[in-house]
Amino acid sequence: MIRPRLRLALLPLAASVLSGAASAQPRQPEPAAFADTVFVNGRIFTADTFSSIVEAVAIDDGRFVTVGSNEAVRRRVGPKTTVYDLKGGMAMPGITDMHVHPVRGGLAELTYCKFSDQLELTRALDAVRKCVKDKKPGEWVEGAQWDTGLALSLDKAALDQIAPKNPVYLHDNTNHVIWVNSAALAAAGIDKSTPEPAGGRILRDPKTGEPTGVLMESAMALVFNAKPKPRNGDIERAAAWIFRKLNAYGVTSIQTGQADAADLAAFRKLEAEGRLTIRLKTNWDFNTPLAPVGPEKMLERFDTRAERGPVTDLINPDGGKIYADGIPIGAASPYLEPYAFAHTFGRPAIDQASLNTAVMQMDGLGLSIMIHAMGDAAVRMS
Repeated sequence: MIRPRLRLALLPLAASVLSGAASAQPRQPEPAAFADTVFVNGRIFTADTFSSIVEAVAIDDGRFVTVGSNEAVRRRVGPKTTVYDLKGGMAMPGITDMHVHPVRGGLAELTYCKFSDQLELTRALDAVRKCVKDKKPGEWVEGAQWDTGLALSLDKAALDQIAPKNPVYLHDNTNHVIWVNSAALAAAGIDKSTPEPAGGRILRDPKTGEPTGVLMESAMALVFNAKPKPRNGDIERAAAWIFRKLNAYGVTSIQTGQADAADLAAFRKLEAEGRLTIRLKTNWDFNTPLAPVGPEKMLERFDTRAERGPVTDLINPDGGKIYADGIPIGAASPYLEPYAFAHTFGRPAIDQASLNTAVMQMDGLGLSIMIHAMGDAAVRMS
């Protein structure tokens, strides 16, 4: 909001200089144009350099044209101006959340089996047990969220006892590790002979070699691709719910940490129906550990708008999300110093040359780029 104020302060000076050069005759200032919308009698936080608080603002064609006193702003009120009396209330610019997973958050609230990562394990299992009672045999139970620090101590047996006839898929609090039961492993075709995918880990019993039910990073995709996908209606409902929730906290625009075709279709449907209450910047995944094709093939999805579609009033789909690494659990992040629990410096999710190529090509297409990087070596790569 500081820019309009600076322009208002500087333009009269510039006008007087130009006017003096053209003619010695003084010119009367033109009357201020009427604004579309005016807010008065408020405590409005401007977010300028000095964190100024003002009484009123006038907005025209989406821009602040007057910021200051009630008297100054009321000069902008015309017959078609909408005037809001804040009656001493506080107003502020909308907040932008630069990294959020809205659909996942909405689905977690509306459809997941919910429990806090602050709960003791026994109480978390009690929550899952209640959720299983509401499911028919064979139906999947998806839930969140458990403390990722427990990953090395968990086993499928506890979930098998609770849900012998239902596949169970539980997210940790980082969304880089899952805990599943035997039914979920069977649905994904995972057993002691299943090889670990590049960039992932299937934790195993050291004596038997059997999977414990904990899968990390790219190994999660083995089960993720086996479980039913959310229905389009559920995605739309989840998005609408989370956007209202964000609005209630003053968030008016977001940048998604991921994007896929189903999510974007829901966003565009909400926009078309006038129900999208937030501005969106989406970032399409460039996640090499989870991809079935190589980096060069993955980059082809960014070359055209066939998948992401056009930029509209509220939706900008022109972003890419690259993963330089995962998380430290399982040594899935590279560090400059070795890990304490293993003779390794960790591993990146992508090599430096492929990362450089992806960034160069995305930037050349005019895409903004988000990079996930936790380990200090991955940060240096990025």
